[in-house]
Amino acid sequence: MKNISILIPYRSDKGPRNVIFNWVKDFYNRLLPEAEICVGCCNTNLFSRSQAVNNAAQKATGDIFIIADADIVYDPELINEAINLLDNHAWIVPYSDIQYITEDSTKKLLNTEVIWPIKLELELNPFNAYIGNITGGLVIIPRKHFESVNGFDQRFLGWGGEDDAFTFSVNTICGHFKRLDRSIYHLWHPPVKAIGNPHYEMNYSLYTRYAHASNNPEIMRQLILEKKQ
Repeated sequence: MKNISILIPYRSDKGPRNVIFNWVKDFYNRLLPEAEICVGCCNTNLFSRSQAVNNAAQKATGDIFIIADADIVYDPELINEAINLLDNHAWIVPYSDIQYITEDSTKKLLNTEVIWPIKLELELNPFNAYIGNITGGLVIIPRKHFESVNGFDQRFLGWGGEDDAFTFSVNTICGHFKRLDRSIYHLWHPPVKAIGNPHYEMNYSLYTRYAHASNNPEIMRQLILEKKQ
């Protein structure tokens, strides 16, 4: 696991997310001990996941980035499998479904020692990642490809759009991702919805520009250059 940096975007809520974050950090320390953990925060009023990921990347020293949300856990063997595929694929989305752990099961899990496989019988609500072509939550990407698109676009504020924009840009400039037929697990916390975001319309407008630039490297590079301005 050397030469790998785990980028975790995070903002404390001084509540449930903190408890989850501490458990997830323990997950990495125990199960991926050789990986470098880089936690990124943001200084915007609305949480900017883009800025948090980019700030984490600035701390990182690895040549391979694992971009992982602070509420996601998974079989650690996914990482080895994904890295082995980077010789033939630009980047990896290592799951085909998201298993949403219920509130009750999450509370029980957080009171147990980190171990894999999980010994508890969890109550799960599965979601098919092929619906909407979901790529957020966990990706494995070479540092050079992350830097080729200037990371995430920090004009996205609050929740919504940044993962899709990143996907459009990397697919267009570096090559399409490979999706694995595996599961990742999402720990429950009070939800934040994109629709309630006061920046939603601006996010959606920017998302639309990325969608229209998809598969057009010239236009996409113009969008990527805007990130530096």
